[in-house]
Amino acid sequence: MAEVIQSSLESFKIKCKHCKTLTNERGEDVQKLRIGGLDGRNQILKGWVDVESFHWKGVEGSFCIMKRDEVELTSCSQKTQVTHLSNPQGNPISWRQLWKRLVCAQLVNPYVLKK
Repeated sequence: MAEVIQSSLESFKIKCKHCKTLTNERGEDVQKLRIGGLDGRNQILKGWVDVESFHWKGVEGSFCIMKRDEVELTSCSQKTQVTHLSNPQGNPISWRQLWKRLVCAQLVNPYVLKK
């Protein structure tokens, strides 16, 4: 399924790189894709797509989790150092629009579970 998602994202001019496959606590494979590109406002969009397989009542499927990168910024003074996470890579609305485009993509849509 990760290959289908990757080819759909690449058709939207989003760069994808298959990074690694991990095993979660239930022993199922989780494939990680590194994605990046520009959103509709030409702002940087960077993050991860995790594709986790699952089995339920004889049905095989995948969860697709999209996460934005967050950059750690540090403010330093002579006495203290303050660290906080901010400057996420990409607008949350642009991430939602990307998710909607992915779900409606011709290759992905037949696999989307609908109520």
